[in-house]
Amino acid sequence: MEAIKLARTDSTPEVNFDFIEMTFSLQGMSFMEDVTSFYGPLREKLSSFLQSTSDEEIQFSFVLSYFNSSSTRALLQLLQVLDEAGERNSVTVVWDCGGDEDIAEEAEELCEDLENAKFELTGLDD
Repeated sequence: MEAIKLARTDSTPEVNFDFIEMTFSLQGMSFMEDVTSFYGPLREKLSSFLQSTSDEEIQFSFVLSYFNSSSTRALLQLLQVLDEAGERNSVTVVWDCGGDEDIAEEAEELCEDLENAKFELTGLDD
């Protein structure tokens, strides 16, 4: 599958889905008007691809400095896709909170229900 690369805008994150390297990332801010039209195709392509994988090492990185409540629902759906893929693969979700404790708290809440994917929070000083 061809990589998906989208440049960030003022309200959408940069997207880099590299299906060959099995690395996926969202970076920036997420507060677009139509969350479904942005995240829906990304989730569908990711889900379709991951359903055909097994015994792979997959990493998904979030570096989001802000996301609104509509984006939160879309991110949860992406996390569900990743968690399902974790039944057959080694999936790691890395969330870099950039030192922002509020983002760290939201990331932990979003990832608390992951059962099959590993969650790593980075970017906080110890």
